Amino acid sequence: MHFVEREVFAFTALALIFGAATLWGLGLERTPKLLDWHGFYIVSRLSYGMYLNHFGLLERSSALLLGWRVAGAKRRSGFSTWLT
Repeated sequence: MHFVEREVFAFTALALIFGAATLWGLGLERTPKLLDWHGFYIVSRLSYGMYLNHFGLLERSSALLLGWRVAGAKRRSGFSTWLT
């Protein structure tokens, strides 16, 4: 799969790693001390807030970014053409 499409393989590997970490965390009997720390709570709220800000940024920057696209450029074959 790595030879066919590198980008898809990389994102699939990350999804499997984070999915395994989530399943491991759900299976724990006690929550780790890190999750009880108030600093972790603040960082997690800020991180989620930045995630929500991406929707507004994407809407405003799409016109600018799509204007940079070269008309008639050769498109890549494979799964990555769905992403563009």
